[in-house]
This record gives sequence, structure tokens and C-alpha cells, in this order.
Amino acid sequence: MFYAIPNGGSRSKKAVKDKSGKTIYVSPEGKRLKAEGVKAGVSDTFLSVPRKGFHGLYIEFKWGRNTLSQEQEAFLEIAKAFGYHTAVVYSFDQFVSEIEKYLNYD
Repeated sequence: MFYAIPNGGSRSKKAVKDKSGKTIYVSPEGKRLKAEGVKAGVSDTFLSVPRKGFHGLYIEFKWGRNTLSQEQEAFLEIAKAFGYHTAVVYSFDQFVSEIEKYLNYD
């Protein structure tokens, strides 16, 4: 019941000409994912197991000095307002700790 959400990561871009003849760079993969419903700001993973009044757990992974984007902050606030537990983790140990704490809620 735990899965990753493919919102992050870099997408390769290719040069194309727009209608005015100007060169722009687009990501065919990014365009396809957006058409499938991928949204900026959605957390990296989701545990769809309810615990102690929460509907599930969204986890956002950050590394080093990386911080939340405005879209990520907004998503986490909305998720909390709708009854989901959220966490931002900076290490594997912190990730494991958040999962264990969440699953041990009675």
C-alpha cells in the first residue's frame, strides 16, 4: 500500500521551433506526464493506510540543503486540511522513523 508518485526528477528536453520560428526547449516526457495528470508539488510517496484519524501518509524527500517549493508547501497544507498525515524527510533513517511512527498510531 506504499508507492512512489513520479512527479519529480529531471526530464530530457529537445529543441523545437514555436509558431514564430523561435527555438524553445520542451520535454516530450514531461508533456506526456502532465497530460496523464502529474501535478507540481505533489509529494514523492504515499502510504494508503489509515491510522488514528488520518486517511494516509504523504512523504516528501529532500536531500542536503534542498527545501520545499511553494507548490510542495501548498500541497502539504491542503493534504493536512483533508485529513492526511504528512512528513518531510532528509535521510533514510528519518524516513523509516516516520513510517514506523505512523504505522504504530492506534
